[in-house]
Amino acid sequence: MLVAPYSTATLVGDPGPMVTTGSDSAVALFRARLEPDGTAAAPGGTAGRPEEKDFGVKIFPGDRPGGDALVLDIGGGAHALDVPDGDRLPVRSAQHPGADRGARGWFSAGYGPFRRMTGEGAGADSRYTPRAERFATLFDESASLSESVSWLVRQHLRRLEEREGAQELLDAVFALLGDGLLPDGHRIVRVDSDGLWVSRRGQEFPLREMSDGYRTVASLVVDLVRHLQEHFGSLRMDLSGGTPVVPLPGVVLIDEVDVHLHVSWQQRIGEWLKTHFPRIQFIVTTHSPYVCQAADPGGLVRLPGPDEDAPPVVVDEDLYRRVVYGSGDDAVLSDLFGLDSPYSPRAERLRRRVGDLEGRVLEGEASETEVEEYRALSDVLNSSLGARVDEVATRLGRSA
Repeated sequence: MLVAPYSTATLVGDPGPMVTTGSDSAVALFRARLEPDGTAAAPGGTAGRPEEKDFGVKIFPGDRPGGDALVLDIGGGAHALDVPDGDRLPVRSAQHPGADRGARGWFSAGYGPFRRMTGEGAGADSRYTPRAERFATLFDESASLSESVSWLVRQHLRRLEEREGAQELLDAVFALLGDGLLPDGHRIVRVDSDGLWVSRRGQEFPLREMSDGYRTVASLVVDLVRHLQEHFGSLRMDLSGGTPVVPLPGVVLIDEVDVHLHVSWQQRIGEWLKTHFPRIQFIVTTHSPYVCQAADPGGLVRLPGPDEDAPPVVVDEDLYRRVVYGSGDDAVLSDLFGLDSPYSPRAERLRRRVGDLEGRVLEGEASETEVEEYRALSDVLNSSLGARVDEVATRLGRSA
């Protein structure tokens, strides 16, 4: 769902339909951009005529010169879309004087949950056209992002050959990768024929030997940078604010962005992407309440469960505020995630026992053994401020 230019939309739902509903339907929005000649690339190198399908697109005004937020380039010339009130809305094509001359349509890319750095071998993604390759991992589990590292290695070789622009490109890429992308003080610092290297406290390690979280995040960002550079012809980098920023526009889908990430990293990854790619709209699916905290207003979308006959819906303002501005517990206990309790089943059993004992203790009916059990269980359960608040609320409820 396209919510607004340069914003982040987060799709949340049950594990079954979330992947297909969230990503597959969103990719339909870019079908015309992927196959402008009317053919569809298929795995294995074959092509066929796609069947016609109807789908809705919401268009919002952007801040780009020339007017419309969405540029259609289907065979050239001006096109029009029907709008709900029956009028017709003109949309500028790539040949229109108001369109960007240096770009070949809107940039878009998509990443599935299996964002591996290595694949089944070199050239594993050669089955796809260049545009379709940007979405390969969404639909093909054997596809990998190995070409992203190979692309950096080629830039390294071009730098050794003193090719024009190679040094500047690598400097820009490593400024981006080294600006807080990895946690715990790790930084991607260089590339050689063996691939990318990570540094921490003066020691260097090959990225390929790091955990899946490090590899998947680094591969995604490098692959995104590669596609942006190839699509726009150069990689623009803005360092004026002290933070390396890529000011290029586009739309990027990421399925299950929280895969392999520690919760602290889940909380940071959305803001990092928005900060360093401010003109890209990220549409992500997630099971994590911490990823949802990075959603922009109007960009938190609940997907229906497997037994629900309902469309995806944008959550209301109250629920949005609870998820984005509240704690992780606030989010998971909301209607968006539907968790009944943040406590484990064992903790719930102990809490019920404490509640039963507490009534007897307060009324003076508890035996010495029950008082000792009550004190011991209270010490075990009183491990956080949240648990203490719940206990106080329970007491107030009993006394009312």
